[in-house]
Parts: sequence; C-alpha cells; structure tokens
Amino acid sequence: MAPLRGSRLVEVGRAEDGSVSVEYALVAVAIAGLAATLFVVLSGDAVRQALSELVMRALTGGT
Repeated sequence: MAPLRGSRLVEVGRAEDGSVSVEYALVAVAIAGLAATLFVVLSGDAVRQALSELVMRALTGGT
C-alpha cells in the first residue's frame, strides 16, 4: 500500500534522499586521505632503503 502524499512517511523518505550520497562522498575522502598517507610513508627514504636491502638479501641469498 503506497503512503499518501501528505503523510509523514513520504516526508521522512525525502529528507534522507541525499544521505547515501553524502556517506559515499565521506568514504571516498577517507580513502583518498589514507592513500595519500600511505604514499608519503612508503615513498620515504627509510622505507625505500629497507626494501632495497630486503631485495638485495633475497637476490644474493645472503644473511
């Protein structure tokens, strides 16, 4: 049964129409922030040096 036009149910449904879009936008912003943070951390010299040493040890079979 469809609610009448002037009923409260229709008004509440209309008030929440954009909430899903806002939630998606907030999640997208959070993911972009996390990606930027990871990029900064992983592109740092300390991480690059550690990865280089790990690869060299793996290639030479060293200890």
